[in-house]
Amino acid sequence: MKVSTIDLSQHRNMVDILGKIATIRQGSHLGKSDELYYSMQFKYQERLHEAAQNGQTIAAHTVVIPVEIMYAMDIVPMHLEFTANTMAISLKQHEEMFSAAKAMGYTPEVCSAHRILAAMFAMGWAPVPSTVIWSNQVCDNTAKCGDQIIDSYRIPGFFLDRPFRYTAKETDYLTQELSDMVAHLEEISGRRMDWDKFGDVMKRSARMVELHREIYQLRQAIPYPTHNRHSSQIMVIMWYWMGTPEGLNYLETVRDELAERVNAGIGYAPEEKYRLLGLFIPPFHKWKLLDWMERVHGASIVAEPYSSHWGEWDYDPTNPLKSLAVKQFISPICQQMHGPMEEGVVADAIADAISHKVQGAVYWAHTGCRQACATIRATKDALSEELEIPTMVVDMDIIDPTFVSEDEMKDKLESFFELLDERQ
Repeated sequence: MKVSTIDLSQHRNMVDILGKIATIRQGSHLGKSDELYYSMQFKYQERLHEAAQNGQTIAAHTVVIPVEIMYAMDIVPMHLEFTANTMAISLKQHEEMFSAAKAMGYTPEVCSAHRILAAMFAMGWAPVPSTVIWSNQVCDNTAKCGDQIIDSYRIPGFFLDRPFRYTAKETDYLTQELSDMVAHLEEISGRRMDWDKFGDVMKRSARMVELHREIYQLRQAIPYPTHNRHSSQIMVIMWYWMGTPEGLNYLETVRDELAERVNAGIGYAPEEKYRLLGLFIPPFHKWKLLDWMERVHGASIVAEPYSSHWGEWDYDPTNPLKSLAVKQFISPICQQMHGPMEEGVVADAIADAISHKVQGAVYWAHTGCRQACATIRATKDALSEELEIPTMVVDMDIIDPTFVSEDEMKDKLESFFELLDERQ
């Protein structure tokens, strides 16, 4: 289905709204990093809009595609899932976009992130990219979504094939895949990779990983030194800005803020009562729920194995492309979403529950994610049997606010807090 009309007015409206939000968040009581987060959200989409207007090379990509390559080649990245999600949330266009996806044959069983992504292109609301790069690195929906974009906008594409297992042989295979991705982008953009610049980008990327580890260590402090939104914000910034000076500055700011609060013994919740493990990703359309947990109930989400837990990685400057391949295997979500569960998300959940001294776990059960929801029972049982830690499964949709109401999620969480009170 080729789209005949491209209308970037909706994308422009989104950019304008993000700009207003960034202005409002200046001087945020949550700290400089919160102000930076919203200004960087605006800057990312503003840059994308300008690139579309000026005919610059844009590489649209799915989740966890390595943007370091694009930044080294001066190619403008377009994160597909988050661009579509941000558009739906900021413009309050969920209903219209989901209706468009339904008309295309996308059923509710398909992840809402990919239904809304398909709709954004089918409606002609997305900037026209020069190419789309997609992969199987996280989920089966991701592995198919590139086909529809190519068909809608009649653009070339590249499928990055990520092996399931992490071995020496598979690492060499993924390194070659990344080399082929570079060749594809060279052909699309008409310019060669600057390998010295790529090395500089990778050095910043490696430093950002180190900072993320430092931040995770600081989050072990009692009282919890930051707010419940912070981990999701960090995840978005690292997916958008990995290897850039802006991304590095953001994480340094977060680290310094947390270190200052830890040294002063200051927490964020007015009265910290519950230290919780957050499993999978909370609803992006309802981050205010995280604020409510913290402010009203003193519930701090102190660790998230899915979005914060890195595997072992030492950057090798003599072979930056292979180092990038290794990073793809050990990145948060990538390593947790590829089995076996006992060696991935279950082991990480147990380790984080101990190191961060949690009393309970909340599993954000995104209805459209077959991979994450398949791990619920194993993770819940392991936490209960090994550590006697209870888990509350909150059924929700990561994008669709109509799947379950905010009040229903609050009722579930309040019943869980009552259970934790009884156990004390």
